[in-house]
Amino acid sequence: MGLSKDEMLEIVRLHAAFEYASDLDATMATVSEHPLWEFHPLGIRVEGREAVSRAYELQFVHNLPFIEGSTQRTVFFGEAGLAKEAEYTIRLPSGVRTLGHALIAFTFEEGLVSSERAYLSGGFVKLLEATFADEDFIAIPGVSRLEGLSPNP
Repeated sequence: MGLSKDEMLEIVRLHAAFEYASDLDATMATVSEHPLWEFHPLGIRVEGREAVSRAYELQFVHNLPFIEGSTQRTVFFGEAGLAKEAEYTIRLPSGVRTLGHALIAFTFEEGLVSSERAYLSGGFVKLLEATFADEDFIAIPGVSRLEGLSPNP
């Protein structure tokens, strides 16, 4: 039997709260044993706990300090998970204030987040481009470019 809507929302709420607190151990405690993250339109796939953990370490430094606030727009539910749409106010490292949008699809396994597929626009794309630009990140086992996609179309 799958999770209820309330259970899915609570897992995602806790997961996000730990992310915003930059608490790596607590964030990873909400992640399944075999996670899969994707970042679109960047075309980056992150698979496995070690790679996902490293992606969070980078995001805690390069993304979170620049997010000034967010507004949830909608939440959609399906049998396997949920998707959340939100608008974010972002101050880029250059000092420019902009908006970013995200639609993130979550799936679950044994009461934990098993995947996040983030479809991003605006300021979020700029932040993640800088976060994942380091070729050392792409070289981490479990991190790859999605087949046939250019990082900068």
